[in-house]
Amino acid sequence: MKECIHNRYILNGELQDCNSFNPCYLDEGISVYEVIRVINGLLLFKEDHYHRLISSLDLSGQHFKPGMSEFSHYLQQLLDANDGVDGNVKIVVNFRSDIDPCFLLYYIPHRYPTDLEYEHGISLSTLQFVREEPNKKIWRSGFRKKVNGIIASTPVYEVLLVSPEGFITEASKANIFFLKEETLFTPPAGTVLAGITRKYIFSLCEQLGIPLYEKNILYNELDDFTGAFITGTSPKVLPAKGINGVRYDVGHQMIRQLMLEFERIIGEYFRNC
Repeated sequence: MKECIHNRYILNGELQDCNSFNPCYLDEGISVYEVIRVINGLLLFKEDHYHRLISSLDLSGQHFKPGMSEFSHYLQQLLDANDGVDGNVKIVVNFRSDIDPCFLLYYIPHRYPTDLEYEHGISLSTLQFVREEPNKKIWRSGFRKKVNGIIASTPVYEVLLVSPEGFITEASKANIFFLKEETLFTPPAGTVLAGITRKYIFSLCEQLGIPLYEKNILYNELDDFTGAFITGTSPKVLPAKGINGVRYDVGHQMIRQLMLEFERIIGEYFRNC
């Protein structure tokens, strides 16, 4: 599968043809990245993604940091060069010892849930893996290939990561929430990438009076919960019908309410752009 899709991408401020994209910009050295969703030609939560990119660069000890105006300018230039097509845009700052940092922006392949998946839920499997310093968003090529292989060979939408101690941490590209007796639980921020959609779920729960606790969750506790959902750039808020055969209630009123309220937040964000 091609990494860079559509017509044009941006490398160090210059538009380039996607046919010239070189995977070394991602796979060699250290690549700090973000992925932003484009909906109706507009960038969703652009400011949040910018601040998280800068945080990842800080945690990585890198000194190159694009300014917000530069970040916004290049994103808009990329959209204009590709007719504002909807999809996912990846922003990469690549560091290799032999050259100056490379700053790239380009469209990537995406897989959004179908209406049926939102209605009936998705299946999840697990993989024992620890993402060191999870809030440092760095591209890990080998890890991504392993996860993609699992998803391609089994009927699952995503893969949950399990620590050697048996704790569920996060999905490969999403956060996970569990429901039990009208209360939500999610792994602690220090053990997972603090996702942007995750942040808005915390805010919604506070507004709606939904109890939400950060808690280490053991794999062998999965049977204790009645519901689960993942959150992220592509899935938004997506209910899970099962994890490795453990079944969950995808129609629970609280999950459905959060799905609707998150769509409302998206609408308000775009109205205020």
